[in-house]
Amino acid sequence: TDKFGEQILIKEREKSYKYNEINTFSNQFANYLVSFGIRKGDRICMVMESTVDALIAILGILKIGVVFVPIFTKASISKILEIYQFTDAKLLLVDDLYCAPEFCEFGKLVIVRGNNTDKSHNNFNRYLEYAKEITYQPNIISRDLVYIMFTSGTTGTPKGVMITHESICTFMDYVVKEFHHDQTTCTLAKSPLSFDPYFTEIVTSFIGGGRIVLYPSIVSIRHFLKTIQNEKITNFGCGPSLLLLLIKEKELLSRYDLSSLKEIYFGYENCPIWVIRELQKELPCVKFINGYGTTETYASSTFHIVENLVDKKMVDLPIGKAIEGTELLITDNQGNLTKNGEIGELLIRGTSLMNGYWKNNTETGKVLKENPFFPESRDLVYYTGDLVRRNEDRTITFISRKDEQVKINGYRVEPAEVQKFIEDFSDIQECAIIAVEQDDFKKLVCYYCPKDIQSFDLPAFKQRCAQGLEPYKIPQEYIQIEQLPRNKNSKIDKRWLSRLYVEQTNR
Repeated sequence: TDKFGEQILIKEREKSYKYNEINTFSNQFANYLVSFGIRKGDRICMVMESTVDALIAILGILKIGVVFVPIFTKASISKILEIYQFTDAKLLLVDDLYCAPEFCEFGKLVIVRGNNTDKSHNNFNRYLEYAKEITYQPNIISRDLVYIMFTSGTTGTPKGVMITHESICTFMDYVVKEFHHDQTTCTLAKSPLSFDPYFTEIVTSFIGGGRIVLYPSIVSIRHFLKTIQNEKITNFGCGPSLLLLLIKEKELLSRYDLSSLKEIYFGYENCPIWVIRELQKELPCVKFINGYGTTETYASSTFHIVENLVDKKMVDLPIGKAIEGTELLITDNQGNLTKNGEIGELLIRGTSLMNGYWKNNTETGKVLKENPFFPESRDLVYYTGDLVRRNEDRTITFISRKDEQVKINGYRVEPAEVQKFIEDFSDIQECAIIAVEQDDFKKLVCYYCPKDIQSFDLPAFKQRCAQGLEPYKIPQEYIQIEQLPRNKNSKIDKRWLSRLYVEQTNR
């Protein structure tokens, strides 16, 4: 803050905040928390949108060594209370829009931002009454927790991923150095607090002196492009769904001045190669960067700068090589390291690993294990459950989830492999392959979105699949769908598709 104090750090709608202003506000908020008896190591749950208030709260929380627990704003009241109790939280920070009477039933303190508070709540904005210098300064080290993020919480008990300062700082320092983030950088931040890329969009600016523009929800592609133009955005991150939207509306790209845009980071799931190829035609000066990561290993463990694909035929899009401080191991079913070109499970070791799942040693032990190639070191590696392949140039290509692998007529099939094959067709926008069981037999079902519904030739489409795929990989059913469903992390929701299929076949 001393170095960049008078520069603009963040903009929300029409209001901008300088580095030193955010620093002061977060100091005040830290003192506000201390007045509640909050101390280092305590947990605070947050049900908040990605706002300046949320950033001030998070920074104040971190300055006194407290752990924040972001919760999806659209989570049910029962799920929020479950996580609140499970983490033994001392406080709940909640936007007034999501506040519910049930949050006060346990006698815990609730802070509500906004003006619609009553006497039974503590108003968020009261932090402005407190001292501008921090009064409580515990010793905080790199191994201390920053947050607990819950994943796979749609059914059953969710797992709380514990991430430390070390995990975040190692990654952020690498990104700033590798991609030259500095005072000329302006990041469009659009991830919710409950999604791990949130920090990747925020912290790089603190390190490099850049600027952040908060953009919590896409109003329309026009508004999105206008924001990039007016704010001179240099980079943003997204999943394939947004890239597909840009392709759908690609005639709009030329109507806006997007010359400031230098980098688009994408990931979360496989992106069809044709999408990147088309966008490279429209945005030739933009660097497209593919990444792979899991919540358990913080953000991305790999990066791959995509070469120019306009005049190049490529079958698979690599996820790249390991970032600094990370090693990637690939093992076969017998636990041996694979050779180049062989498919195996990805194991990750390094500083980015989580500390484990909150109060869940059983699940932690399933994925965090001693390094099988050097057990004496007591070093832990993360078993991702993802199947990958190392290429001759040492880059890595993602194949599929290990638990998605299915047997069809005795043959092992990777649905993602079939999906990649079909999405390479010029008339297919995107598709999803699911395995369903019917009459004790498993079969593949293809949900697909054509680029042009009117001209789409289904018989020719099926014929190409029959000619290009091994017999046991050919989908037995093809179902056209207007748009593939996606979960809160922008990934295709295959569970929803499976339920849809059951409902449609049982009618």
